[in-house]
Amino acid sequence: SLNDGEYQLTVKIKSGPAAAMSLQKGFRFAIQSELSLADVVNFPNPFSDETAFTFTVINDRAANIKIKIYTVAGRLIRVLDDETADVGYNEIAWDGRDAFGDKLANGVYFYKIIADDGDEKIKVIERLVVMR
Repeated sequence: SLNDGEYQLTVKIKSGPAAAMSLQKGFRFAIQSELSLADVVNFPNPFSDETAFTFTVINDRAANIKIKIYTVAGRLIRVLDDETADVGYNEIAWDGRDAFGDKLANGVYFYKIIADDGDEKIKVIERLVVMR
């Protein structure tokens, strides 16, 4: 069990007589028990038919995810819910359609990703563009 913070893990492999051959690899990682989202983007952006919302969950457990898509005037046009995101990188696809199944018109829209791990709830708002 590690405390919150940044860590570096290094693995050294030695083989052969007197360790004549060796290999060393390392990587850095962070432990954070407070829920946060990083690297929130949709790709591709702009898009014509479909896009994927990508983000990294930084936490010590998975989170429930809800994505709400809005017009620039603030009208809610689609909700993607009942999604679960594991700790780390996540991707949720969207077909670019509103709640009635119609394709969105060209333009700028906003999306809000809401993550809830049972103890904390956070929101991130970003912009997307539809261009056919």
